[in-house]
Amino acid sequence: MSRHTRGQRGQAMIEFGLVAPLLFFLIFGIVEGGTAVFAAESAHFAAHDAALAVALAGTDANADKDGLAKIQQSFVGTTSVVTVDYVDVDVLVPDTQCNPKVLGGNRYTLDGHSIASPNGAWPVGVSRSNGAGSGWLVQVSVQYHYPFRVGFLGDRPLTQTATAIAPMPPTGAVPPPSTGC
Repeated sequence: MSRHTRGQRGQAMIEFGLVAPLLFFLIFGIVEGGTAVFAAESAHFAAHDAALAVALAGTDANADKDGLAKIQQSFVGTTSVVTVDYVDVDVLVPDTQCNPKVLGGNRYTLDGHSIASPNGAWPVGVSRSNGAGSGWLVQVSVQYHYPFRVGFLGDRPLTQTATAIAPMPPTGAVPPPSTGC
């Protein structure tokens, strides 16, 4: 009887040795995936807060900096789980079919330094006045990369962009020509 028990213990150890790598792969994959999804949602939340801050600041000279401050204070700006590459702050206006198009924008590093924007510079405080009913929007995009912590999922970071759009409230300025949107 003791010989049979010893054989069963050995069999259990071998079975655990075969199943353990799969079990650990699943556990680490779930943790890594959960962290990546949390980082993506946090970046989107930060972009949303920044878009609202910029839209509410409107033509204020510190409008973009208010938005950057929201991102800097968020999880994305205060952790090493993700690294922010840049932040785009763009102004969108409706075209003749009422689809938003980029009128101009600014690109910043997370610490607030301005870098070249592919959408053309849009000076803060200059011509950002939003007339009543003009439909102007603020779009904030946060590009970041998430480095995988577990080696078997890859050694290259996952690069993503979180984007949020907020309407600019009307100012008392003379509105641009209405497009009927």
